[in-house]
Amino acid sequence: TNTVGQAMDGATRHAKTMETQMRGVNAMWTSFTLAMGAASFGLLSMPFLAVAKAGLEFNASIEQSLIAFEVMTGSADKAKEHLEDLIQFAARTPFRQKDIVLASQQLQAYGFQLEQILPVLTAVGDAASAMGFSSENINRIVRALGQMQARGKVSAQEMLQLTEAGIPAWKILADNIGITTGELMKMVEKGLIPADRAIKALLAGMEKRFPEMMERQSKTLKGMLSTLQDLGDIALGKSMEAAFKTVSDAVRRLINILQAPAVQAFISRWSDLIGKVIVGAAVFLAGTAALMSFGAALL
Repeated sequence: TNTVGQAMDGATRHAKTMETQMRGVNAMWTSFTLAMGAASFGLLSMPFLAVAKAGLEFNASIEQSLIAFEVMTGSADKAKEHLEDLIQFAARTPFRQKDIVLASQQLQAYGFQLEQILPVLTAVGDAASAMGFSSENINRIVRALGQMQARGKVSAQEMLQLTEAGIPAWKILADNIGITTGELMKMVEKGLIPADRAIKALLAGMEKRFPEMMERQSKTLKGMLSTLQDLGDIALGKSMEAAFKTVSDAVRRLINILQAPAVQAFISRWSDLIGKVIVGAAVFLAGTAALMSFGAALL
């Protein structure tokens, strides 16, 4: 009987041990499953978050551009209409929307009127496209024309900038006036060539030498990829408009809450306390380290 009882006890203990081990295995499997599920959710949500971020950033850039154009034009309606024209213009060209918007802002800052912007960008864009349609090319041409516009007359500095950007500016302007390049240089040196006449001649010369270059470049693979990116940005921006407004309103309310006097006083009290705790902890740790070093030296 004792032998049978002992065997039963051993079997019971063995069963309990196996049960405990199985529970451990189940717990480990459950933890692993949850971890893998969380990781999978994270991986699956990453593309969505990236898309949402891109849409919000596009709308944020549109908001900033609208404010800038409203200040420049003095009208919210004109600013909105102009920005929509620029976005559609960029979508038809090999240039990105952000580069076109920046070029427009620069031209208006230099004194170009709103109705001049798209014709100027068309001529500049065609010329820049002939050089590879990089944003740097269009910026250099815009900067040179803008400085010329702001100066009110042609200078050798802007002509050199245009030449370095691949524009035969001296020949274009000399042919338009009907004089030699050398004669033009002497007149420019004396400040005799007004900016408005020169800019009109240069833009016409660009169009004559680089006709419809943007349209041609937009049909290349690189140009089509640029257009595809712009169209994608527009679609993302439209899809995230409601979310952008919600996020903006939430951030605005949070700022108002944090700026409230009662909240500022609360933060000030707690920041003082936290600062004292940190200083006290630092002093304690420094003292402990010093005592340990002293004790080690005695040993």
